[in-house]
Amino acid sequence: MRIVWTVHALERLAQRRIRKESVISAIKNPDAESEDAQGNRRVAKRTDGQVLVVIIRDCGPNCVKVITAYVTSRVEKYLG
Repeated sequence: MRIVWTVHALERLAQRRIRKESVISAIKNPDAESEDAQGNRRVAKRTDGQVLVVIIRDCGPNCVKVITAYVTSRVEKYLG
């Protein structure tokens, strides 16, 4: 799978100290996935008692664009 990184996503990863490898893992093997009204997909992966949330959008066959990513302690909200 090809992954395209937006400038915004790269800035937020650096600001929030999130590793690209963690984001790639969440995209390839999410614990939960949903879609919003704009067509973005939200994938969530449990990490160290928290949840890594990655917002992505399909950008072609076998290609996703990473919009942003963040870590939250609201496990119930994202993993039910």
